[in-house]
Amino acid sequence: MPHDEFSEAQARPEVKKYIQREFEKLQRGSTGERIIEKTCANSLRVPFLKSIFPEAHFIHIVRDGYDVTHSAMQRWTSSVEIDYLLKKLKFVPLLDIPFYSWSFIKNRVKQAVSREKKLAQWGPIYKGMLSDVKSKTLAEVCALQWTACLKKASEDLKQLPDEQVISLRYEDFVSDPYKHVHNILGKLGKSYADERIKTAVASVSGRSVGKGRSKLDNKTIKNVAPIIDPIMAAYYDKATEIH
Repeated sequence: MPHDEFSEAQARPEVKKYIQREFEKLQRGSTGERIIEKTCANSLRVPFLKSIFPEAHFIHIVRDGYDVTHSAMQRWTSSVEIDYLLKKLKFVPLLDIPFYSWSFIKNRVKQAVSREKKLAQWGPIYKGMLSDVKSKTLAEVCALQWTACLKKASEDLKQLPDEQVISLRYEDFVSDPYKHVHNILGKLGKSYADERIKTAVASVSGRSVGKGRSKLDNKTIKNVAPIIDPIMAAYYDKATEIH
């Protein structure tokens, strides 16, 4: 697939069986009660996931578009992180390693010769992104990436039963992580001792809130504002109404 926007129709019986089997393996090897899967590209394929995991809960965290753009730009231009790669390799099927290895090499070569020192691709691939990478600035691509993910996830999640969707703003979560984890657990029908929750959220920090507008230069902010602002008004600002 040239993008990550998988449809419900693509959850064919053999696809469902394979993915469910892999998750069952994870569950058998864990002492936890639930598996939390946090691949960013899942925001582009909610119907696909719902078809495979009909009883799953979806936690939708909405974050300021300027902060996401700044953060994503850093990821697009980052150097190789060996520890991160090794962790991901644990979940790659052996037969797929040659494909991903070749993709990784090509990506890094393109980064080396790129004027902006950016990767050929990073993160969720929305429809048309690979074309946008060639014609738009990195900041614009990152803003469009955030836009596509937020818009599609928000619209697709509206089609799910309310009891299966938990939505909140990133900024609200980091300002009071204990409160929001407690609320999330309640919606999942789980209850844990206060000290256990406090320990789990002890490292949560709000240091990155507002970095986008403070770190991006005025020219960049002006270029991405027409992309970000309408989606902020339509989805992010309204996220305060979601519980």
